[in-house]
Amino acid sequence: MSLMFQVIAAFPAQDYHVWAEEWAKAPGQLLDARPVFTFFGGLSQRYSGGVATADERAELERLLPLVDLLCEKLPNDVLLQAHRGTLHRKAGHLGEGVEITGRAYRQGPSWQTAVLAAGSAKANGDRVAARAYFEKALGHDPMNLSAHLDLGDMAAEEGDFAEAQKRYGKVLAREPHHPWAEPSAAYIRWATDRDATSLGRLRELASQPGPAMDRAVALMANVRNRTVFERFFFPQEATFNSLMQLVDSYQKQEKPIPRGMVLNIGVTACEPPSVRLAVRRTLPDCKLNMSISSVQSPDPRLPSGDVDFLLWKFEGTDPSPAVPEVEGPARSGLVRIAASEFGVGDWKRYSRSLVAEMRPSDPVPGVLGSMVHPPGVPEGCTHPEWMWILRVQLAGAFVLAALDDGWKASRRRSALLSLARGPLDWTVTAAVVALTEVALDCPESREEIRAEFVRMIERPPEPGWTCWIPALIEGALEIPGLSPEERSRHLEVQRQLAAADLDLNNPEYRRKLKEAATQRPAKQGCFGVLLALLAP
Repeated sequence: MSLMFQVIAAFPAQDYHVWAEEWAKAPGQLLDARPVFTFFGGLSQRYSGGVATADERAELERLLPLVDLLCEKLPNDVLLQAHRGTLHRKAGHLGEGVEITGRAYRQGPSWQTAVLAAGSAKANGDRVAARAYFEKALGHDPMNLSAHLDLGDMAAEEGDFAEAQKRYGKVLAREPHHPWAEPSAAYIRWATDRDATSLGRLRELASQPGPAMDRAVALMANVRNRTVFERFFFPQEATFNSLMQLVDSYQKQEKPIPRGMVLNIGVTACEPPSVRLAVRRTLPDCKLNMSISSVQSPDPRLPSGDVDFLLWKFEGTDPSPAVPEVEGPARSGLVRIAASEFGVGDWKRYSRSLVAEMRPSDPVPGVLGSMVHPPGVPEGCTHPEWMWILRVQLAGAFVLAALDDGWKASRRRSALLSLARGPLDWTVTAAVVALTEVALDCPESREEIRAEFVRMIERPPEPGWTCWIPALIEGALEIPGLSPEERSRHLEVQRQLAAADLDLNNPEYRRKLKEAATQRPAKQGCFGVLLALLAP
């Protein structure tokens, strides 16, 4: 019988389970619980997670009659009954899973039955019951750490970082380098306090093969998700700040902004063209007059290197799109991506799907056109105009990154490097974020992307705010391949960036950047340490 169960588990799509059903139905047949338990455990491992995928559920549905029959033959084995409930839950029968595992716990309270009941309750959306079962599990076996991990994960998912840290701390007190708790606790410390040392440790775990690597890599994706719109994509330009103050003032007065209002704004340096676009989209009935007292060096209106695509052109200091608006599937696809909940992994997946859907059509013209002629905010979407523009531009960069695979002769290399080289704009930030993801996924691209980032860091337009620097610094530090010595310097960069809160409007910070660009080996300033790290 044990061998038969192994065959069924290995080939669930075949009809081998019928043999076992006929055998188990035979009158007077005695059944040993041990091979059944091994069989159930193998199925639980094969169909991992709270609920199996659609294809896996179809396989599991074929086996559930055998699972139920075997449990009928062994009604007094409560642990088998609890595993039966877990398999029903994995097949998508959430209510049955809760009922069966809950009954098994009541019949035979133990750590194992409590944990299985907790899993069913959690999958069914009853997190209160799930927590109660995990606490019961700890009551049965206080020395078992897995319930603390589950409770920590649930707390982290709900944003209760204090509770999560407490749970992970209980595990780490017993096992200081636990492969799940250590990266989880490091992430929580970063998410709570933006602790640079913790982020450095998380990056280290994510880059070193070992039992903690998978968990650390997944959490680093969360770091990037939180960082992209918290720090990379919140505009700091003077014109944008003026816009926000104007809108806020009229909202507080509960008055509409007068039609035909003329906005006269003077700035000290050229700003990204997308800033003007955001103002015009936010206040379509107003007129914007801008005066610029100086142009930075190097000239932000020009690309900083060879490009195959140019998004903006200038007449004096007045920008206009350099590519036409193109209607079609690329544009509508970007709307779908930009309107969806942001997640680096999800947007990369959506981008690959859009490129595949469009073949053999070329998505590039539609993507580039949409980045500078953004479609309107779709109905039901609550993002303000400025955020919608940023989301469309980031979605466009992700689609360009999904054009093909590889690097040296790829179209994505041509497109993304062109965008990263400017002119200065929010679209450069989007390209930097996408290039970072390419470097993480494609080892052959890392050397050139790292070199491009170093070149950009060395010569930002001076003076004034450069929108892409925060994304560039974080992206450069994300690229794998650091030696232990470089890693030590990397942690110093993180500490100094955190201490100064990345205040790149600070003149002293800008001075350090300029000094680091002209004097290597680098000075003690954080940008100097950064350059020493990236280009030793």
